[in-house]
Amino acid sequence: MNDKLKDSEDPRLAQMLAYASTLIRSSPDGVIAVDPDLRITALNPLMEQICGKNLEQMIGQELTEIPFIWETGEGDRIREGLEGKAVGPREVAYPIPGEETERFFESVIAPLCGPAGEIFGAVLRVRDITERKQMETELRESEEEFHTLAEAMPQIVWTTRADGWCIYFNQHWMDYTGLTLEESLGHGWNKPFHPDDQQQAWDAWQKAIEETGIYSIESRLRHADGSYRWWLLRGVPLLGDDGSILKWIGTCTDIHDLKMAELELKLFRVLLDNSSDAIEVIDPVTLRLIDVNLTQCNALGYSREELLSMKITDIEAVFTADQMKELLARMRQAGETRFETIHRRKDDTTFPVEVSAKLVELDKPYALNIVRDITERRRAEAEVQKLQEQLREQAMHDPLTGLYPE
Repeated sequence: MNDKLKDSEDPRLAQMLAYASTLIRSSPDGVIAVDPDLRITALNPLMEQICGKNLEQMIGQELTEIPFIWETGEGDRIREGLEGKAVGPREVAYPIPGEETERFFESVIAPLCGPAGEIFGAVLRVRDITERKQMETELRESEEEFHTLAEAMPQIVWTTRADGWCIYFNQHWMDYTGLTLEESLGHGWNKPFHPDDQQQAWDAWQKAIEETGIYSIESRLRHADGSYRWWLLRGVPLLGDDGSILKWIGTCTDIHDLKMAELELKLFRVLLDNSSDAIEVIDPVTLRLIDVNLTQCNALGYSREELLSMKITDIEAVFTADQMKELLARMRQAGETRFETIHRRKDDTTFPVEVSAKLVELDKPYALNIVRDITERRRAEAEVQKLQEQLREQAMHDPLTGLYPE
């Protein structure tokens, strides 16, 4: 401190100086004080370490002799402090004596004032923020890597804050929706949703945020050309050490073709189950039933699950397993065949059927059987045969004499 203040007999000033000295020495930051002539009047141990000189070497030196301060432009800022201004934080990097790499510091400057408000110096405080800067660098590099990966992915990728406010979309989102990034951020992501899906998507998102659960929903999103496609939207929370949500990371995957295929499959299933003929798919090697329609289930009295655990021989009342394999082998050569047989129901009753079998090659060979209940046909055939016999008998019978010709 300047001599006038040091020599003051004012006990308040002496107490203030002692208090200030204690604060400076115990501060976790590097602290150095100068007088109006830019001569060093005080510093703490951390500042000694930063400057590479001890207290005795630095007291009374001009600030211009301290490279860490002068070469980084702090001298001009300290002059502002001597004018009574509090100078806000600034980041500065400087190599520390004895260390190979430079360290980062945040510096602030304030004037030193006496009891009457007179300025008798300025103080520079620097805080080591190297670890914070390293974390910021690592975070920035991590985000850059994430964005690079996100741009390379075929899906739409998005991130939000913990409260659900969207902060990032990859380029695929803009390309598909036709929206700008600015239009999409915040809650703008809800705009491209089909009107019938908007509320459902919003409610599912709010529920996921409240319950810290996985967000997963299938919705239609509007393309830039006005058409809609089905997408699977999934988001997972990134949690901190305390379990709180830091952010959300999610994707949108185009499942339109899959949805259309599912729809076609459902339609095919409806048509299949409403067929008047029973339909069954058989593994020609194991004779296991691979698929059956509802008509077959109703005809046999089994559930679909029960039939899919059975073999064709479990419902076949005529052919043995070996005979059935021989029949399928002949079908394999000819491509298709037709035959009549008897099927057995769950209640052990039987009924006649006509089977039109065809070999279908997909990932492997399958036997596709169209099974028609011919009970009524057999009954009609029996009636026709009976009628024919009656007519034949009548033709041979003389109605006048009641005799049959020899």
